[in-house]
Amino acid sequence: MENTQDWLIFTQTFFSMKRILITFQCIVLFSVLCSAQNYKTGIGIRGGSQNGISVKHFVSEKGAIEAIVATRWQGFYAIGLYERIGTYFEVPGFTWAYGAGAHVGFLGGSNSRFDDNEDHTVAGADFLFGLEYKFQGAPISIGLDWKPQYDFIGDTYFVWDDAAFTVRLTFGNKKPSPQE
Repeated sequence: MENTQDWLIFTQTFFSMKRILITFQCIVLFSVLCSAQNYKTGIGIRGGSQNGISVKHFVSEKGAIEAIVATRWQGFYAIGLYERIGTYFEVPGFTWAYGAGAHVGFLGGSNSRFDDNEDHTVAGADFLFGLEYKFQGAPISIGLDWKPQYDFIGDTYFVWDDAAFTVRLTFGNKKPSPQE
């Protein structure tokens, strides 16, 4: 009986995962087939090695500022970035971004970075490389980015593994670029 229950749990999990995968594939296909419109400001949730909230605001046709408040290592980071934006493969709504900025972090004592069990304040430089897609007719964008950072105040430490997926609710229309 125990083997039967294990098999039943396995098959239920497999088919649930299969449904999730099919749903995700449909969303990706739909997003590729739809054209998109730009936005002026977006606020969303960023999930990855640093989980948090992101606010992105376009300050020019090809420039944006982004503020992120994220948690990691039993503490939190406040991050500010300036990003250059461009269209990706001339697909409207599909953009790439690269940028740089700075952060300050307040980290808890009993985390994997420090062995002394004390609280630490760190600051340093951040870099960002990412892709984003804004859905047409819906106030939603999705993005994937890699954001390495280097602490040089409070500690000397390179964080290379900060990759995240962001879902934003968008507001306002940005003036379209000549390519769109």
